[in-house]
Amino acid sequence: MISKTTPVIEGITPQRFRSEVMPSNRPVVLRGLVRDWPIVQHALQSPESVAAYLKRLDAGMEAEAMISPPEERGNFTYKPDLSSFNFRKFRQKVGFSLDWLIAHKHMRPQDQTCEAAAMQAMPADQYFPGFMAEHPMPLLGEGAVPRFWIGNAARVQTHYDIMYNIACNVSGQRTFTLFPPDQLKNLYPGPFDFTPAGTPISMVDVEDPDYDRYPLYTQAEAVAEVAVLQPGDALYVPYFWWHNVRSEGPLNILVNYWWNEARDDGMSAYHAFYTALVSLRHMPDDQRDAWRNVFDHYIFRRHGDPLAHLPVRNHGILGEQSAGGMLRLKAFVLDMMRQTAAEFNAFMDARK
Repeated sequence: MISKTTPVIEGITPQRFRSEVMPSNRPVVLRGLVRDWPIVQHALQSPESVAAYLKRLDAGMEAEAMISPPEERGNFTYKPDLSSFNFRKFRQKVGFSLDWLIAHKHMRPQDQTCEAAAMQAMPADQYFPGFMAEHPMPLLGEGAVPRFWIGNAARVQTHYDIMYNIACNVSGQRTFTLFPPDQLKNLYPGPFDFTPAGTPISMVDVEDPDYDRYPLYTQAEAVAEVAVLQPGDALYVPYFWWHNVRSEGPLNILVNYWWNEARDDGMSAYHAFYTALVSLRHMPDDQRDAWRNVFDHYIFRRHGDPLAHLPVRNHGILGEQSAGGMLRLKAFVLDMMRQTAAEFNAFMDARK
């Protein structure tokens, strides 16, 4: 049972968001942040009003839609044996999907009277031209492109994003259940390379947890928190915070902003993760322990600055890199990968 609620701030300013909210590395409900948006005002009138407003902005493109059958009660996840998903994906015009949602507005997936439907992560500049001009995000610069998430009463299972996120609730109600990044060990993630939407999901049903099967989840539940968003509210979700999302209402709309504070000329951390799977994962325990010390010292800097005893001119690849230095370091890494690929191809040719 989760009793902790996410802190709420009203009247947030960009300065306070940057100086207080982001450094805290904690989720925060930003009450009424986008209440004055035109789309929110239409949503407060009726589902038909907001649907008509979106259709006026609609570029007529197809989007990937997901449908979960009535017996799944709005959940998007795996089938029990993990052989496949409990939903299907297909391409559909956004306008048609909006019409379908309105036509089924009196039916609820939770009551097994209709399918759960969702269209996810649609960039506003492509799908709804003109939206950004009428709906400024007061906390971010112009570089962050909003994305639309549209559906009915559905639930997205607990997952993480490797981005910072401001999620603005437009229509209906959204309930987020949030867990800190360090709860990975207690959330029982599913497959890494077979996921519903790109990142692993927790196998625990937060609304009906099986404590016998997932006993460590009680520790995650003890530090979890819940944020409930009404139209016009927003939620700041820090980097890598796990979140489960329950949407309510016949036409639920969320607009979110993803961005990253890391320098943009580096490489994805996933590259390091996948490389570690083939270089570190299968080492004997003593060797992995030795390399853990190396990563803790040089990469995660758990013992302070590892280069403080060296002149800056001798920091080399371990030091802070200029743009040119980063390019050279990436070229060095790519050369190693090409050599590895050549060795692999030679090995496979020898086996033919």
